[in-house]
Amino acid sequence: MTNNQLIYHFTHALLYVLVIIFVIFFLYKTINNFKNIEQDEAIYIVDRIYLNSSHFICVVKIYNKNFVLAVTPYKITILHISSKLKKHSD
Repeated sequence: MTNNQLIYHFTHALLYVLVIIFVIFFLYKTINNFKNIEQDEAIYIVDRIYLNSSHFICVVKIYNKNFVLAVTPYKITILHISSKLKKHSD
């Protein structure tokens, strides 16, 4: 591996670690600020966390609002999807 490849992989790994720490810290602070909430409104990860060599995506539901956190090597995007999830019947 060349030095450029090592730097590239190191910065990717560092970016993923920082994003995960940010998400955990944000969820922890929000839960502590709103301890007296109903069970339905709790914060939890709604969908899967997608992580591969080029991007990190997770869908988080925060008090009935859905957000997508998408991280690529060039930008970090947080999108608000909708206020409610559609329930799927099995």
